[in-house]
Amino acid sequence: MKKVIENFLPRIKKFSKRLNDETALKNQQWILIDETGLTTITYIFRDKNQLLISKNGNVVIGAWEYLTSDKILLNFEENTYLYRNEYFDDKLLALKKDGAEIYSLFINEEFLNSFNNDIGKLESFIVERYNKIEENNHNQEIRKIVAEPEKNYIYVDNETSETIKYLFFLFLIVLIIIGIIFFIEKNKYLGFTF
Repeated sequence: MKKVIENFLPRIKKFSKRLNDETALKNQQWILIDETGLTTITYIFRDKNQLLISKNGNVVIGAWEYLTSDKILLNFEENTYLYRNEYFDDKLLALKKDGAEIYSLFINEEFLNSFNNDIGKLESFIVERYNKIEENNHNQEIRKIVAEPEKNYIYVDNETSETIKYLFFLFLIVLIIIGIIFFIEKNKYLGFTF
């Protein structure tokens, strides 16, 4: 399942919320996804930058901090990690370790519970959901082009138009001069004189 989500990330990244949208990030239980599927590791981003990481009921207390709207610092077990936001909404959180191709993917536990932990149904839903997001965005762009056709043309004012005409005229003169020089040089080479 991790590979399915990673394959979507480049296509859906532009639809991501910013990490500093605290209502979607904080006080939610985010389940870590690994290569085999879901883990029993839960991350909870709490108030006052407290991070709780629970694995099989054993809790590690750490800290988290926004650095920018797309970077977050996680500190736990005496280690500090810098991550970049790859994708974030109320159901999915994808972080990429800074300077590496290592992703940490999380699913909101409430969202996951609605699938009764059925990985197959969850994968199908994710594929369908993010394909739909991409399709809706494409349709909105098309509607915008149709609704505002005047914004899809390049307008040139009179002064710019005159400048373009002048430059084109100069270009033609240069081409003619090059043609004449080429003609004269070619005829000299063949032995003709003028």
